[in-house]
Amino acid sequence: MTSLGTWGLPQMVQKFYAIKSQEAIRPATIVATFFALIITFGAYFTGAMTRLFFDELPIGPAGTPTPDLLMPILIDRVLPELGAAFILLLVLSASMSTLASLVLTSSSAISIDLFKTVAPRAAEKHGVAIMRVMCLLFIALSLILALARPSVILSLMAISWGTVAGVFLAPYLFGLFWRGTTRAGAWAGSITGLAVSLVFSLYYRLDAGIIPIVGSLAMIIPLVVVPGVSLITKDLPVRVVEKAFGGPDQDKRAPALKSKEVESL
Repeated sequence: MTSLGTWGLPQMVQKFYAIKSQEAIRPATIVATFFALIITFGAYFTGAMTRLFFDELPIGPAGTPTPDLLMPILIDRVLPELGAAFILLLVLSASMSTLASLVLTSSSAISIDLFKTVAPRAAEKHGVAIMRVMCLLFIALSLILALARPSVILSLMAISWGTVAGVFLAPYLFGLFWRGTTRAGAWAGSITGLAVSLVFSLYYRLDAGIIPIVGSLAMIIPLVVVPGVSLITKDLPVRVVEKAFGGPDQDKRAPALKSKEVESL
């Protein structure tokens, strides 16, 4: 969920719309890769390897073994102050980046996409102001949830992550790299990811131990559904495919399209 799932999150995909030119892609790729390596080896693997420093799980307030206490105890008692500060800065920067992306994506979806559909003229005049209000509202709600510390917060996060990634991941990937993707295939993949995540999450009553598995299945199953349905449904019009991929001669890196309609060109 924390590796493959990020490919399908809308706030991650939306960042590509900010690219100014082709020349900016290479330096951005180098910087992003370097940052990802720091996050991966500085925070991600650190959390995954905490069990190596403990003989048994710490006991939580409820008197039961609690794996969530591994990382706080490790930072507080085992690591030197410099190492603890470094890890906390990494986690804080990643959290702030994710919060900023989610808030901007959510506020723009409401103020531009939704509000513009309902009231086009008002959206053009007050769209920016509404977006700012929505940003403040979403940040305030995030703060309230963080202070309240509801017991189901981990399950809710996993469900939201798995559901959103399950809906968008497969259509995004196949829509970008396979010319044979169809509208029906994309819809089938999105609906499958949504159904798997919500149905099984409710079936297992938001069990924090099962939800990550459900979220992973919600992302993996559509990767099979999208190409399967695309192969047996009507191809997109040639002009649509050519507009998206720039034509077979212009994009040599794109996989060959097996569509009978394009092969006849």
